[in-house]
Amino acid sequence: MDPEIKAEFQQAIVLLKKGNYSDAIRMLKTVTGKTTKFSGPFIDLGIAYEQTKEYQKAEQSLKKALTIYPMHPAALNELGIVYRKTGRYSDARKVYEKLLHAYPNYMPAHKNLGVLCDIYIQDLDCALKQYETYLKFEPDDKKVKIWVADVKRRM
Repeated sequence: MDPEIKAEFQQAIVLLKKGNYSDAIRMLKTVTGKTTKFSGPFIDLGIAYEQTKEYQKAEQSLKKALTIYPMHPAALNELGIVYRKTGRYSDARKVYEKLLHAYPNYMPAHKNLGVLCDIYIQDLDCALKQYETYLKFEPDDKKVKIWVADVKRRM
């Protein structure tokens, strides 16, 4: 990556981490306008748009990232989140399952698929399986432990 573009991208990441989404979006649009070789700026732009509830723009940016790197786990995970937040639960589930088929140890997708199955589609067997898989790798996550107990109680 060109040093100037890399510096702008790093500045955008700092803005994103600080929650300064409008400035991050502006900077990431500049970066993505200068290069289409790297998926990272498009993923981060999608995340920033998702945080500002601009879901259509988030989806477009994440899909652009996936044209560059078709099975990028973070891009797929974020696309699943966008689909969930826009009520497209079946699409979200397909994306998470595709991601987990390729990357079975990608824990954010296990957690997100668990949330989708638990809260949005009420597939408690799926939710429990995903939460328990997640906890094997993240055993100290107290929130997910509570979710497991709640799912078991409702089964």
